[in-house]
Amino acid sequence: MNFSQSFPPLSKERETGSRRTKSLCDIQLSPKIKFDVKKEGKINIRNPAFHLSVLSSGNFWASNSWGDLILFDKEGNVLKKITTNVVDAMGYHTTTIERKLLFTVAKTKTIFQVTSELTSSKIILCEEWEPGAIHSSCINGDMLVGMIKNKEFKVTRFSKEGKKLQVIQRDEKGNNLYKSINYITENINGDICTSDNTAHRVVGVTRSGQHRFFYFGLQSQSAFHPNGIRTDRLGHILVCNSYCSLFRNNSSVHLLDMDGQFLSLLLPPDQCPKKPRALFLDDQDSLMVGGEDSSTVIVYKYLQMKENN
Repeated sequence: MNFSQSFPPLSKERETGSRRTKSLCDIQLSPKIKFDVKKEGKINIRNPAFHLSVLSSGNFWASNSWGDLILFDKEGNVLKKITTNVVDAMGYHTTTIERKLLFTVAKTKTIFQVTSELTSSKIILCEEWEPGAIHSSCINGDMLVGMIKNKEFKVTRFSKEGKKLQVIQRDEKGNNLYKSINYITENINGDICTSDNTAHRVVGVTRSGQHRFFYFGLQSQSAFHPNGIRTDRLGHILVCNSYCSLFRNNSSVHLLDMDGQFLSLLLPPDQCPKKPRALFLDDQDSLMVGGEDSSTVIVYKYLQMKENN
């Protein structure tokens, strides 16, 4: 199947890696955009956040390690709660364009959809494979799901109606692309980016499933444990490094370009929550980060439009 029909056509500036990077740099240096990160506040959610899914109203779903999915408002008030019994899972929920909640249950090999009235229904039974990390495309509503069977991993694309469209598992030489799939997201050009904590790398593939890049972190940080991953409206990739020991704190958020090349430490260790896992960018360019050892979600202003002088 030709998946280019599912996406808007790419401009010529995005056809090659070098030209794509130049295009992003041009956008970054635009006089109307201020590329900066400033702490705006924190939200007490009383439990560590392992993953976040944000609604357009500013409310957000947060999951912990005990299987609770909780809907909070901007002040940290609990609005709704779902007990999923999904323990120690990471990126297992997402919100759709229609603002419905999707979550996976590996044990029953099922993907559930939850409406605003908290009525849930099975939409996909995954047969032999266990679903894990999930992302709902903002481009066309497709579901991208990380799946495991017999210690092998793959990404499966489903339509929003639940029809299987695509499987991504190996590169052009037949090698497995994934040793784990902890979190998954999609870039503005349709690239699928996943954090692979077992292999200590970020994996990027094109929208047609061809391998595009691996990112292994910084040599200066000595250890890279990637977890939460998102992309911004300019095509940058943001990924958490959760490594933190008694002797070395690498807790940080890395900023990559669309080709998986390192740009900067967006949040260095002295500014980042320890052991960050949950990461989300909302439609107002606010960055939300939750840590494994913290019961608060830190909110930063990420991109700002400069005021005219």
